[in-house]
Amino acid sequence: MSGLSNDLPATTGIAVFLPVTGALFDWQPLPADRGADTDTIDLAIQAPAREVLLTLAPSAACARHSYFAQTTADFTKSERATFTLELATVEFSTQDVDHTGPLQLRRLGHPEWHPSGAAAAGLRLTRNATPLLLGAGDYELVDPVRPKIRQAFTVPTAAPIVLDADLALPRGRKP
Repeated sequence: MSGLSNDLPATTGIAVFLPVTGALFDWQPLPADRGADTDTIDLAIQAPAREVLLTLAPSAACARHSYFAQTTADFTKSERATFTLELATVEFSTQDVDHTGPLQLRRLGHPEWHPSGAAAAGLRLTRNATPLLLGAGDYELVDPVRPKIRQAFTVPTAAPIVLDADLALPRGRKP
């Protein structure tokens, strides 16, 4: 597990917007001198005097649906908002299968969440560990062809996620 370290893309920042409509969107990049391995951010957030949604995301384009962390803040009661930033590089392995996928990656409890980057088109995994930077939370991998085949996992985790045999089965049962 890592805090806010050099693992984050240089374009990472915090978005502020209204929870229901997404209106009043404001993007604030993280400062370049934030230091290594810290899990706190001190930014002066400009927000309307109402409840807003705050997300830490790899870019402004990912702020609404591909975020690392998310929280709500009520700026009618306070001018400060904080949330704990727990990020981890999760490693996936197919163990005895050379490759599998694409698999859907879902964040449980966040139906609006979609993975960003290479995982957006489906996670393709190989026998060697495939790393992916994720925020703390509960996730699952789902076979899009056989949606009842799924595997849940929680981030942070110290051990690599080894796919269950049914999920790691290559398409057409061909190695």
